[in-house]
Amino acid sequence: MFSTAPFFRTPLRDAFRHIAAGGFDRVEVMVTSDPATQEAHLMLPLAEEFGLRIEAIHAPFLLITRRVWGSDPTGKIYRAVHLAEDVGAGLVVIIKNVASAYIERWNFVLGAIFVVIVVFMPEGLVPGVVRLTRRALALGHRAAPAAVAATGP
Repeated sequence: MFSTAPFFRTPLRDAFRHIAAGGFDRVEVMVTSDPATQEAHLMLPLAEEFGLRIEAIHAPFLLITRRVWGSDPTGKIYRAVHLAEDVGAGLVVIIKNVASAYIERWNFVLGAIFVVIVVFMPEGLVPGVVRLTRRALALGHRAAPAAVAATGP
């Protein structure tokens, strides 16, 4: 997965073209002042045109996007969640912003989260969560008959 963040000053169409040309098929879209990053009906046709699947929406909390969607953080989160639902993305990126508001050394927390994801989910976040969920469910199914047998009738 590649983010559109490095292309924040270019139109989304150009960012998608470069990302697809780089061999990526999944993308995180950073919401910017470009209307195509803010509206599903503009974003989805571009993603389809370049064969990209939108996996994440990066809510506009960075310094360069602070005026996008107003100044209310709660409103920005709601809009980002609705946009993610509309484009089929399973992730909304806000952790840096939430962590920095409550934790002085938020960079360490964010770095630790990335390390855990890379170590335990090298195939990526969404496939990794699916794999770990399936593994947990399989373990639960195997443990259930043993628990019933141990308690007896």
